[in-house]
Amino acid sequence: MTALVAALTLGAIVAPAASADSTAASPPLPPVYPSLSSSSLTLPHGCESGKVLSRTLTPIISAHRDFLDTADHPDLQMVVQVARPGRPPLLTAKAPFESGTEKRARYQVPEGLLQDGKYRFRVRAEDATTGKSAWLPWCAFTVHTGEVQKPGVPTTLLISQGPYSPFQSCDDPAKVPVLHTTQLGQFAATPPSDNPNLVGRFEISRGEEEPRTELASLHLSADLPPGTLSEGDYRFRVRAEDGSAVSDWSVWCDFVVLP
Repeated sequence: MTALVAALTLGAIVAPAASADSTAASPPLPPVYPSLSSSSLTLPHGCESGKVLSRTLTPIISAHRDFLDTADHPDLQMVVQVARPGRPPLLTAKAPFESGTEKRARYQVPEGLLQDGKYRFRVRAEDATTGKSAWLPWCAFTVHTGEVQKPGVPTTLLISQGPYSPFQSCDDPAKVPVLHTTQLGQFAATPPSDNPNLVGRFEISRGEEEPRTELASLHLSADLPPGTLSEGDYRFRVRAEDGSAVSDWSVWCDFVVLP
């Protein structure tokens, strides 16, 4: 009887430890939201769109860690494979997931691998300790670095004093937009199309000074930190760029910077 009690007690002690070990050793979940972008300035093309396009031979492939994956994977990485349709992979590489809010991993395809044409990529998650997730389905994409149609001119130029302030329009000459030196300056324009490869080039000028140029994307917007511009009268304009194809400049928008 004493031996039986001892055996049951030992089993009660050992069983929870085995359960904890199996939980810790569970493999990661597959990544989510795989996408490709031509550069760090252009919008990512999600695979669900079915129209993934690169204007460069060195696109950036990214994916997010699944937010449901709450297990501890300290060495979690995104594994990337790139291939021609129906052919073995040209590349297998890894990139770590960031620890920030987005928990995204990014990998830039190196030079000398791609040419203009049809390709595909896929990703999975991998941890050196706990194992590998399943591969996500292949995502088809096209590389086209040749001549493209000239973009239209951006319209509806706007200015804001920060993310929580309303935008001020440049369309009313009687109400010149105002910024303050102590606040963030946000400059924006309406894109001429929904082409996610478009990048906005902003020029900010004061009198005879050399214009200050800012590159941007995400619906053609640019931010200037507080204190970047001193007091005075300014103006800005913007054009759209799609690789080597650029639009004409927009009209100038006058604005004032106050202390």
